[in-house]
Amino acid sequence: MRELDFFLGEWAGQGAFATGKPIEADVSFVGDLDGQVLVYRHADRLPNIFKSLSAWSFNAATNQFEAVLHDNFGGVRRFAAAGWLANQLVFEPAPAIGAAAAPPAERFVYEKLTTTTFKMTYERDRHDGRGWRLGDYLVFKLKTRQSPVELLDWQRDRFVLFDKI
Repeated sequence: MRELDFFLGEWAGQGAFATGKPIEADVSFVGDLDGQVLVYRHADRLPNIFKSLSAWSFNAATNQFEAVLHDNFGGVRRFAAAGWLANQLVFEPAPAIGAAAAPPAERFVYEKLTTTTFKMTYERDRHDGRGWRLGDYLVFKLKTRQSPVELLDWQRDRFVLFDKI
């Protein structure tokens, strides 16, 4: 999971949909479960309303990163990534647990641009022979960096509470 420490912190992004319509979003990445999970929150700025909460982890059995994404439209999707390749981390569809096949083709490409910027591209494959097509992209700039050893506020509070018992 240390390979994903680059993302730790809060980020602000600007970009556009495939139509050219602008989009802005705020995201945060926080380590959890003793560094075994990266919790990723995404919130589009108005007038867009998309929000998601994702948990990224490493599956030693498959030797891949996995992501389970929940969104404010009730969607739950699972993705897998082989790891960093040429400064890109590509999460592609993975079958839901217990499912025989992967869901409709969509993927997220995270590309390190500098030590304080990354580009996230959402793409879909409509199985029309044209391959991956842009849905939207955002370029994120780091607002604040989180140390890999920092705890979430609720974790700090819980440990303080246990110390008082």
